[in-house]
Amino acid sequence: MQFASVEFGIFFLLVLGIYYLVNQRRRWMVLLAASMVFCGHSSPWHFIYLMIAISVSFFAAKIIEKLHEDEARELFHKKDISREEKKKLKNHFKKKKQWVIGVLLFLLLTVILALKLAKKLSLIQEGALGILIPLGISYYTLVMIGYCIDVYREKYPADSNFFKFTLTIMYFPSLLQGPINRVDALREQLFQEIHWNYFEVKAGLQRAVWGLFKKLVIADRLAIFVNQIYGDFGNQAGSFLAVGTIAYAIQLYADFSGYMDIAIGISRTFGVKLAENFKCPYFSVSISEFWKKWHITLGDWFKDYLMFPFAMSQTGRNIGKQGQRIFGKQGGKKLTLYLATMLVWFSTGLWHGIEWNFITWGGVYGVIMVLSDFLDPLFEKIRNRWGITKEKRWFRFFCYIRTFSIVCLADILFRAPGLREAVIIIKKILFEFQVSAIENTEIWLLQLTEQDYVVLVICLIAGLLVHILHQKRKSVSVILEQRNVVTRWMVYFGITWIIILFGIYGSGYSLEGFAYMQF
Repeated sequence: MQFASVEFGIFFLLVLGIYYLVNQRRRWMVLLAASMVFCGHSSPWHFIYLMIAISVSFFAAKIIEKLHEDEARELFHKKDISREEKKKLKNHFKKKKQWVIGVLLFLLLTVILALKLAKKLSLIQEGALGILIPLGISYYTLVMIGYCIDVYREKYPADSNFFKFTLTIMYFPSLLQGPINRVDALREQLFQEIHWNYFEVKAGLQRAVWGLFKKLVIADRLAIFVNQIYGDFGNQAGSFLAVGTIAYAIQLYADFSGYMDIAIGISRTFGVKLAENFKCPYFSVSISEFWKKWHITLGDWFKDYLMFPFAMSQTGRNIGKQGQRIFGKQGGKKLTLYLATMLVWFSTGLWHGIEWNFITWGGVYGVIMVLSDFLDPLFEKIRNRWGITKEKRWFRFFCYIRTFSIVCLADILFRAPGLREAVIIIKKILFEFQVSAIENTEIWLLQLTEQDYVVLVICLIAGLLVHILHQKRKSVSVILEQRNVVTRWMVYFGITWIIILFGIYGSGYSLEGFAYMQF
């Protein structure tokens, strides 16, 4: 059930109506039933697998909590034992809890790796992917792992209600493509008393409509153009491949952020605010800043559950000590940080897929992050020598272009069929750049009309203006609320009619799935 489908629209409006008609204390049950229907609609296998995974996570957390209680009870009854004996007792329980976490990680991650490996080796037929590979599996798996680790860290107690826990994992607005929720933050909202709030519901619907606009009018129209170029990359000039790559970067952002707008918007109508996943990423002066603004919840998850634990682990500390002997105190700390960074980016590449292009993509970003930090003092000296400050507008604009260019080149690894094809495309862009090829109007108009390009230009300008306002921390929704009622509703109806008139859908067209749903 695609977010950008009439079927989902009807489903959502029915759920919303029932949600506000029932008693406040039972509203979470409406969301649970809706989430189960939404999940089961994709395939019975998806629903069965998710229920098994939720059950395993629920009972793993309960076992860990029981071990916490047993440890506290043992320590209370053995107050007079020596410090060494207390340490042994704590280590005994710590190993048991870590064993539970290890089994959970093995079970959940093995399923993902096995399914992705089967896909890579063509052991699963393309037509069966939606049935045999549960949609969004990588997203909710991270949520469940994070939850059990938080219980292990005693950040909060394990859930005692299985059905409420099921809802926090299966909550349908964020089930398939995120954002990657933190269980404590989500359950705090799902089970509170929600009152009907016209302005919240309206703001949520506005956000969802904006997401549909980005998906149907911009992303899916650009997808036709990008698919045309990448589908025949061997016969395309480097300049046209560069144009296609820039188009893909915009398509990917409009698609993924459009999904998030819809997810966050429809969730807001239920009185639940999901975490933001984008903050104008293409207005970034560095790759580091870009990844603090793109897929924010994924980056935060890897930072909290992989990067910091590795850096603070015994292995990480030992590496730091060895590094200090060779590179000095500061160098030793940096060595641990750099290895942790590379581990995170290698894992991020694997999270997207076990193909070499994804692994290389993660490695490239890891190297860029490490080199950026390592060379920053040198760059700072060069800027000071030439009197260049980061506040200068021309320098910030240069940094925006530089960051966007790097992201586009890395996106080739993401979009190309494989690593070999990505290398060919990059070589063509760098060494076979023919400006004259762009002037060939026949290539431009193979699958899109002149009207399509006019619509794209106008809509991209509108989207850019909205992003500039967001960059300046100005909300379009708030600005509209300050206008008179006629102006507001003209804008609402206007963007709705644009989606209806210029959205890519209808007879003879298969709705493009959201780009990140494959992960």
